[in-house]
Amino acid sequence: MNSVHVRRIAGEDRMRIRFTYCHNDLGKARIFNLDRLQSEDLGTTLARLQANVIKYLAPKKRKKLKKLASNPASNMETIPQTDDINVALENEIPVKLHCNGKELESTLSNAEAWAEGHQLNIGQEGLTIELNPPCVTVLKLPESIMVGFPIYPKFTTEFAEKENCLFTWYTSDSVSNQEGTPSSSKDKLKEEWMEVHQGYSYSPQIEDLGCQIKVKCIPQNNSKDRQGEPTEAVSKRTVEAGPGSCPFEVRHLYTTNQCGPASFRVMSYNILADLYADSDFSRDQLYPYCPPYALNIDYRKQLLMKEIKGYNADIICLQECDTKVFKSDFSPALSLDGYEGLHRSKHGETPEGCSTFYRKSKFKYCLSTYTYR
Repeated sequence: MNSVHVRRIAGEDRMRIRFTYCHNDLGKARIFNLDRLQSEDLGTTLARLQANVIKYLAPKKRKKLKKLASNPASNMETIPQTDDINVALENEIPVKLHCNGKELESTLSNAEAWAEGHQLNIGQEGLTIELNPPCVTVLKLPESIMVGFPIYPKFTTEFAEKENCLFTWYTSDSVSNQEGTPSSSKDKLKEEWMEVHQGYSYSPQIEDLGCQIKVKCIPQNNSKDRQGEPTEAVSKRTVEAGPGSCPFEVRHLYTTNQCGPASFRVMSYNILADLYADSDFSRDQLYPYCPPYALNIDYRKQLLMKEIKGYNADIICLQECDTKVFKSDFSPALSLDGYEGLHRSKHGETPEGCSTFYRKSKFKYCLSTYTYR
């Protein structure tokens, strides 16, 4: 990126600075991150920033000089000491912050200096400051990924609207570096990615079996006129075969379409909270007939989501719904299909309870009350 991303919130003590820098003669680009006090003076922050850059470049500079000294044609007799290399880099790569071409005073506070449109100059490279750009703070894929079952990324953002984020999906293709040579355990493999889908969710196909999945998210703000830095996540495991034919697929034959405008469909489902399934007691005493992997919520929620959506209900009532599953999985996934959701934990404290989703095209939320028996 040709910019500096600065996260600075009024009222908070600290701020974050993130940028990419590449020295023309000393290797690949690298991302640098700094966490500083907003009250700290600009001079101190720029000195730390320069020190971090030099710490990264100095070993590369020394390695280059060492290689040069080993060349018989070179006139270099000795390799400069580390301190001399650091001083040379400090002189070669000054770090300054400018506003409209004028260098800012080093006594300014970070809160005053790091503003939208100001320019950070590192040596000959100028980077424009973007203040609080849209960003992805968390992006994860489920551990269990199966052919034919839709997967949804778990993600959180700042300064972005989740509904406006752009998602691109890829599958892996491991190939040998030696073209035309069959791969073996001794070959050094490289990962190649093929784009397969765009959108918030993706249903792995049979040809994805044994492949890894990658998703890329580009955050956008509410007006869609500002994008943030892309963030990627790769599945920890490869795509597996599904459980085969599921009983709910037969029931789906009767609910292939939504109800007409004069009627509505309601479904109710106790989905067994992870709180009651993820324990030795549940595995050994309550559900000994069920393999442990099938009790794992990461596995079950893939099946649950496909089943629930396949009923095309206008009102969805879920019991024993984990609060974290409601927030991170069901709510964002169902919202894309036009649902609004409400959740209430049991007695307000237990991390599971009842969730209700309604189709916004047919119903409007007015009031909710909670009664326990």
